[in-house]
Amino acid sequence: MTGVFLLSMAATANAQEGLDKYMQAAPQQQTEAMTKDELFQSLKLQYLTQSRRASGNPPQLSLAGNKNINAIAYVFSNDYSVHCDKARVSPYPTVPSFPENYHLAQQVLGAADAIIEMQYEQDSGRPTSPLASNQRRQGLINYVRNATFPCKQYAGQVKQFLDEFASESEKWKQASVENAQLSQKQRSDSIAERSAALRSGQAEIQNVGDATLFYNATTGLSLMMNPKVKPDEKYYVIQGLLEKIEDGGDTLLAKFGDGYARIVHVSASKQHQGFMDSLRVGRNFNAVGRYVDNAEYMTVMGASKTVPVFEAAYLSQ
Repeated sequence: MTGVFLLSMAATANAQEGLDKYMQAAPQQQTEAMTKDELFQSLKLQYLTQSRRASGNPPQLSLAGNKNINAIAYVFSNDYSVHCDKARVSPYPTVPSFPENYHLAQQVLGAADAIIEMQYEQDSGRPTSPLASNQRRQGLINYVRNATFPCKQYAGQVKQFLDEFASESEKWKQASVENAQLSQKQRSDSIAERSAALRSGQAEIQNVGDATLFYNATTGLSLMMNPKVKPDEKYYVIQGLLEKIEDGGDTLLAKFGDGYARIVHVSASKQHQGFMDSLRVGRNFNAVGRYVDNAEYMTVMGASKTVPVFEAAYLSQ
């Protein structure tokens, strides 16, 4: 990545709002001085932690607030010899003063989030309108202008820091992708091992997840809404509210939204006795069963509905 001015904008609070909030913050939010390498390591950890939790959304380093702002401010003072603004002394005895370069660091942190956002956008493969791209670029330029105003003599140091950050965060992005791929492979391997153990008899079905693996079942919720004309004899997972018990307890009527399903031959299912002991009308339950038939059901409103019939293999609450 050659320049930060081709990257994007991420929304942050303006400088004065951040200052006002900080004046009311607790003293422990003050951050001890870091070197540049220590700062990048801290930001990397935050980046990768958020990447694991964000489901594809770009990390936002500004979520850490004053912790990162203060750390960046110290790095500009100590590693870049930037002295853009002096510390403000708080009039409140319990609130620490701002570190030097606080205003600049606040804008630089917003620019860092903008860089991350643009990197995510570039890797997503989604088309972006020229207008949106131009707005992001202009937004980043504004961050830099706000960071150096009224200290234009430090514009070079700001650009140097953001270029270094862009290079590092690109590596973090690649690392997060590799971590996600590894986690997915580990999950797939774990599922495959569990499935093999269940099918070979080395392990017993313990829950609805195991039953789903053992019977190679897929969700049957759509069938409850719209049954097939011809049942396919495949196994499905049914989740629903117990509407009523029929046939002396051997048939259960499940309701999900406006859909229904009959679960038959309950007494032949695995874990039958324990399930029946805890079963309650009006409570949710899970079933794995084979789709064997369709039947007509008269709702409490007097409407006739076609409902799928599943032969129970596993039941749980």
